[in-house]
Amino acid sequence: MFPLLLLLLLQYVLQSAPATTFSNITDVDTLLAFKVSVAASSISRVTVLNLTLEGLAGTITPSIGNLTFLKILDLSQNNFHGEIPSSIGRLLRLQHLNLASNSLDSDVNADLKNCTSLESIDLDRNLLTGEIPAWLGGLSNLKTIKMYRNRFTGIIPPSITNLSALQTIDFTANQLKGVIPQDLGKMTSLSSIQLSENHLSGIIPAAFFNFPL
Repeated sequence: MFPLLLLLLLQYVLQSAPATTFSNITDVDTLLAFKVSVAASSISRVTVLNLTLEGLAGTITPSIGNLTFLKILDLSQNNFHGEIPSSIGRLLRLQHLNLASNSLDSDVNADLKNCTSLESIDLDRNLLTGEIPAWLGGLSNLKTIKMYRNRFTGIIPPSITNLSALQTIDFTANQLKGVIPQDLGKMTSLSSIQLSENHLSGIIPAAFFNFPL
């Protein structure tokens, strides 16, 4: 698995290095210093890939989808741009996805709906557009959805009220419109819901006022 990981990282360099060279994304020693945790088993499998705050730029390589034993993928607080690669949808064991604080754009790739083990998805502080996907309501293990400060439009999808384990929603600072789904107020698992800085209309569901402080 280590040769595969090295190959992926070297491929990443070739794909992501811009015309203006940044030493911290072309330095192989830096790449090999990435925080990668490997599960102890008879055949070692990469289960955690943490590249947060590495100063990386470019696009996210589609080859990341080859790390099919990943449970945690954290690429937050870098300078990635472009689309979320569809290959992440092949990570069926993925539980935590953090792509926050980059410059990712376009829609949230629909292939992520295949990641049915997801417990948290954090896309805060990007340039993502389109609607908040209704298929999130089919990810029954989700506990946290964070999409703060993007460019999402449309409505809050009523399908997210199907998520019985959901604890945190943050859709702050987008361009959402329409009403707040009434059934959000009936979700007893919710402990935090942030919807400010949007264009929502209508009334706040009365059940919100019954949430414990």
